[in-house]
Amino acid sequence: MKFEIKKFNKLTLIDYLNSDKYRNSDIWPISFHRARSHCNNPRIDNSDILLIIAEAEGKILGYRTVMADIAFNGSERLKVGWISGTWVDPEFRRKGLATDLFEEINSDWNSQLMYTNYAPISKKVYDKTGVFENYFSTIGCRFHMKSDLAEILPARFPLAKSLGKILPTADNFFNHYILPFITEPGMKSRLSYNMVLKTRLNDDEVDLLFKNTLTVRGAKELNWILDYPWVKQVGEIDEAVLDKYFFSAAADLFRQYFCLIFKNEKLVAIVMITLRNKQMKVPYFYSYDADLALIADLIFTEAWKNSISYIDIYDETLVKEMKLKTAYYAFSKSRDRSYMVSKSLIDKFPNPSTITIPDGEGDVVFV
Repeated sequence: MKFEIKKFNKLTLIDYLNSDKYRNSDIWPISFHRARSHCNNPRIDNSDILLIIAEAEGKILGYRTVMADIAFNGSERLKVGWISGTWVDPEFRRKGLATDLFEEINSDWNSQLMYTNYAPISKKVYDKTGVFENYFSTIGCRFHMKSDLAEILPARFPLAKSLGKILPTADNFFNHYILPFITEPGMKSRLSYNMVLKTRLNDDEVDLLFKNTLTVRGAKELNWILDYPWVKQVGEIDEAVLDKYFFSAAADLFRQYFCLIFKNEKLVAIVMITLRNKQMKVPYFYSYDADLALIADLIFTEAWKNSISYIDIYDETLVKEMKLKTAYYAFSKSRDRSYMVSKSLIDKFPNPSTITIPDGEGDVVFV
């Protein structure tokens, strides 16, 4: 199969997105707002390859994108690229194109690559290359909320569809008349605390949030995440992206904010909340006194207030605490996540037991 490889860095990517060729293409290898995010990444170098495309006769056959980052081993800075978004035209799958694209990007990045939050089919491609090794794995959990049984029960138990309006009515009654009472113990446990909601953090708060994490992001990186999201609310973007781009780009609801808890005027916890449609994630959190029960109460209460259907958490200690709060959720399901690192790079990484690898590590905070 003959095809042409095209590569784009910070200096050439925006020109490509402003071209008629991009606009008129049936397939977009990257959304405009995701490309702007990559190009405004504080950790990018001008020469970093961000997007690679395979074309034949002007048609896009496949593409890969990479997000630039820095991992830290003590004071040692390790430039890395997170593989983030791989697509091959169904007609050309299982013909080696995905491997060819990977070999190109692996060479461009000197085999200093990482990936996580992957599709099983992508992992099979990476496993065949022999390039990667498992750096860290964790068992997370998806908590399905009791306050949205009308949506989650039919998905889990098809026979529940026959209940018709009974489930929405039950949800409404539960949310307004029962849930406030069964969550009262959690509320009372916070009577000596003052909670503040913020959309931005100051430098000291950012340092606490990212302290001792693998990539030790700072205020510049956090503000970049907030200012250049990969997902935007429908109506804020060119809706053509919904048909032309095959990865996360739009949602009916997308919101990120921070919950700060103070006790006796001392900051004891910071929790970053991401809401996407009816899903909640906690990309990062900080706890001064390891009061995870308090943070678990906070997460479930925020989910209830925002009519969330399910919460995804991958911090095993926080998952353990949240599972004890059985009054808040209908059922839970374990989910695993691994962080894969190039073998040529992994020996330079810190022992994962000595650092924190938060849920939002890599590109996960964006999606």
